[in-house]
Amino acid sequence: MKWVRREERLQNAVTFFISNLPDDCTSTRLWQAFFPLGNLGDAFVPKKRDATGNRFGFIRLKEVVDMELWLEKLKSVTIDGAILGVNVARFAKFGPINYRSSPVCKEASFKGG
Repeated sequence: MKWVRREERLQNAVTFFISNLPDDCTSTRLWQAFFPLGNLGDAFVPKKRDATGNRFGFIRLKEVVDMELWLEKLKSVTIDGAILGVNVARFAKFGPINYRSSPVCKEASFKGG
């Protein structure tokens, strides 16, 4: 298997915001929870918390074609019994995300807005 830079491997990935993580959740634990669904490219849990003091994180999925199907799959995941909130991320490192114009999601049946 050829080694590919992370940025190249995930250039067309879709980022999801994961909320309501348990206090002791790490990036590794987040990876382990979502890996069985497939297509997982990255998982990250920042040290900071949201405005209400809850933990949150991000996962990136490769090759997402049907956004609604993936949202339903992701919403079925729990960590230590916690029901997680899952949404398509609104922002990336460098600004707002427009998935409607993304080459990965042009065919997606995404109705969000």
